[in-house]
Amino acid sequence: EKLQQVYTDLIQKAMTKVGQEWEKCNISVANEHMASALSTKLATELYLSCPKEPQRQGKIVVTTPKKENHALGALMVANALEVKGYDVTLLSQKASVENILETLKTHQPDILVISISMPENMLNAQELIDAVKELKLEKPIKVMIGGYLILTHPELAASLPADAVTSSLDEAQEIIDAWLQGA
Repeated sequence: EKLQQVYTDLIQKAMTKVGQEWEKCNISVANEHMASALSTKLATELYLSCPKEPQRQGKIVVTTPKKENHALGALMVANALEVKGYDVTLLSQKASVENILETLKTHQPDILVISISMPENMLNAQELIDAVKELKLEKPIKVMIGGYLILTHPELAASLPADAVTSSLDEAQEIIDAWLQGA
């Protein structure tokens, strides 16, 4: 819980403010990248220092759509879920749809979490979700989307055919727990 609290109350709020300032041209891309790098370092160091809960049932893949330049949200979600005891695979940012589908076929996860930051990645997220829904697997994969896009453009995110949409790490955890209780 400490990890999620720091991620939500400190890093997410700080990076939201950084994003807003960048959008208003009040800070440079270099400043935004520096803030992202520092936040990534802090998120990773906190994760490494947290005790992990006992292994839970459920496999989760966390990714971003292709061409997404922001992976901090995906990293924080993956870290928080791993600390809670889930089997999590985090894919690198900008992974192709083909790479993501291959990972899904190989790992057979219960859930795919997609972190989306920018509105211009909506079509890439749509393409990925459509491809996932067309996969012929032993069991269907639930799809959750989240990220900065949900905070700034919830109406856009609502149009995506995901099983759940959230901008909150706590809510994402609650939904995932509910989905996997019977797994």
